[in-house]
Amino acid sequence: FRPQTALFHWPLGLALLLSGRLEEARSHFDRYLAARGDRAEDHALVAQNYALANAVSDATRHAAVAISKDERLRLDMRTDPRFARALDDPAFQRLLATDTFEPDPGSLRVERTFEQPYDTREAKMIGAVIDALNALEITFDPRIEATADWALIWTDRFRLKLAPRGAATQVTIIAPPRSFTRQHWQDLQTRLWQQIEYDLAPKLPTGVRPPD
Repeated sequence: FRPQTALFHWPLGLALLLSGRLEEARSHFDRYLAARGDRAEDHALVAQNYALANAVSDATRHAAVAISKDERLRLDMRTDPRFARALDDPAFQRLLATDTFEPDPGSLRVERTFEQPYDTREAKMIGAVIDALNALEITFDPRIEATADWALIWTDRFRLKLAPRGAATQVTIIAPPRSFTRQHWQDLQTRLWQQIEYDLAPKLPTGVRPPD
């Protein structure tokens, strides 16, 4: 990391971009990124500035790199007003709508299908998963990314994805390699699946007794 080099190229690239000198701006932003170590957050920052200048293809390109390095940045881009112009672009829309996550080799993975439909309006399935995580005291990021085709929840130890499978919902858990022992991994699955089933099951209203 060369801070002086980065500090030189960043403002120069921004000034050139704002003056409409796109090719020259690209050169300085690329040098800025190299000096910063090609980090996810810096690609996101460059993408923001391209989006503000309505250079949407450049914004999309750097946004894609940022997301490939840290997929949680995709959620930030959905709500960042600096990407307002890019949100109308088909390529940028596809980027935000696509789950491009590639687990590391050797990652732990398990799937389970529940009969509850995937529905982001009522969000009963997503709500049941959240309730299950809370019940099991599993810490998770409250910023949940949900689209018509999938939803992502990030816990402190694994990634959880929900996606429609016909009239049902498939839940996929992926954890880094060697992050659980075999027994702990199996225990997690058992407890989480059972808790989700419990939270999906119909409940009697408080104070109502079941019929004799």
